Parts: sequence; C-alpha cells; structure tokens
Amino acid sequence: MPSVGPVSEMNLSVNDIATFARVCTTPLDKSVCRPLVEYSPEQYEKNFKLVKSLYKKGHLSVFEHSQMTFLVTCSRACSLQLARHRHISRTEMSQRYTIIGGENNEWFVTPPECEDSRHFSEQMKDVASIYNSLINLGYPREDARFVLPEATKTRMFITLNLRTLIELRNKRMNNPGAQWEIRELVRQMWECLPDDLKDCLTDENTSSM
Repeated sequence: MPSVGPVSEMNLSVNDIATFARVCTTPLDKSVCRPLVEYSPEQYEKNFKLVKSLYKKGHLSVFEHSQMTFLVTCSRACSLQLARHRHISRTEMSQRYTIIGGENNEWFVTPPECEDSRHFSEQMKDVASIYNSLINLGYPREDARFVLPEATKTRMFITLNLRTLIELRNKRMNNPGAQWEIRELVRQMWECLPDDLKDCLTDENTSSM
C-alpha cells in the first residue's frame, strides 16, 4: 500500500482562506490581514460560510494559496499517474544513484489481487536477481534499471496547493475507475486536511471521506 507522511503546511485553515478571499471586496483604507488576531466564533461562522460558498460557486483560485508538502512512498506506476497532474512539485528518489532491491520483498508494491499469489512473488525475485546480476557485471545502474517493473517502489517529496488536491480528489479518489493505489494515496493526503475545511469542500456530488 502507498504511504503518505505530512511534512509541512501553509495557510491551511478556513480563516486563512477567508482572509485571502476578502481582499476582493475590501477597499484600500481597510486592513485585510489579521495574522495575530483570534477570530470570534461569530466571525469563524462567517468565514466558514464564505469558504463553502467559494467552493460551490467554483471560485477556486483562492485555494491555491493553501499548500501542503508530503513524503510519499508508492510504486513507479502510481508515481507516473501522479505526474500527469499539473502544479505538483516533486523531488523523487533516483534509480541512477540508488540500488534497488534487497533480501526481502520491501522494494516493490504488491497489488491486492496478487497478495496471495506465489507466482507474483517468484517473478519479482527473478527480476531482482536479473537486476543484481547486471549490477555485479558492471553495468551502470541507469542501464540495469531498465529491467525493473512498474511495481518498483519509489519515494518523493511533493508539494501541491489545495486546488490541485481538490482536483486529485475528484479525478482519482472519488473515481471508481481510477487505480486502487492512487485512490488510496490521494485519500491519505485528503485525510490530512482539517475536518472543518473538508466540510467546506463537499457537496452532494463529492465525499469528504
């Protein structure tokens, strides 16, 4: 299974997003920044309704100010699916500078349908043997890696904004046709959001999980 570890976040609250949105309607002689002020319960309720309204009306650019960084471990297949989405900054483990494999089976991802398959695990052992033999024969890692399957694990730091995560939720997590691994990956990222913010970003067609 993929794993997601939260590293850092910025502007990831209902009050933050509402503050950014109000610059659109606040004249120059009024302040829009309240970084050290505690919002009253009444003001928070107004902020919650504003953020929910922005989402429902499709005013999504304001959500781009909220950013998250995660440490992700998944298969190369899942990594390639993630790369198809724009506005995700990623720094990924290189197969040119690392040696893949080991004595155990932790170097690859096993699909749920293959968890009880002896044939699958044996095939992966054969792949590891071929890869290691190429390394031992002196072939460069960048050439030996050509025999590795898409199940090979990779690790990366990714940074994305909230608008991009909403897109991932809609196109991957909530899409029954998406592959199981990326659905689980996005679900774990989505679960890192504050509960009240997730409540703002749901409607009758989506789920906050």
